[in-house]
Amino acid sequence: MAKAIPKQGLQAIVAVVSAHPVGIAIQDILDALGETVPRRTLQYRLKHLVDEGRLIKEGEKRWAKYYIPASAPVERRGKAQEVSGEELAGEILISRQAAEIQKCVRKPFRSRKPVGYERAFLDRYRPNHTAYLSEPERTHLQEMGTASSGAQPAGTYAKQILKPTTH
Repeated sequence: MAKAIPKQGLQAIVAVVSAHPVGIAIQDILDALGETVPRRTLQYRLKHLVDEGRLIKEGEKRWAKYYIPASAPVERRGKAQEVSGEELAGEILISRQAAEIQKCVRKPFRSRKPVGYERAFLDRYRPNHTAYLSEPERTHLQEMGTASSGAQPAGTYAKQILKPTTH
């Protein structure tokens, strides 16, 4: 019969992970716990917490990071919380395919599989005649990138962009 995992041990792990909204690696968790738990025991407990849905594991092996699902900030989510078939990236709704691409791109450079260019795809592109994005996608991006400030004094839009936001 498997030995029960102490609740305070799991709570301590969750507390450490929740203090790091951009994710935390297993070695950093060990350091934060003061290495009172053996590494293998911590791995077992992290797997248990992930299986229960109390933590999210992103990445594999030494590149793995752990997050709290409910409190993980939207900005860090390449692997985002599902929202009616679409996913969040910043304040922009993106498709699952786009979220998967973001997840791959955010991996450490050395852990990515090298790929080449698809030459035929590049050859098919004709400037001002063909487009990678559909017309609705281009219109949406154009609207998002257009300042809706109307007639305001010079520098107002730049001040809004540079003004720090408080959360």
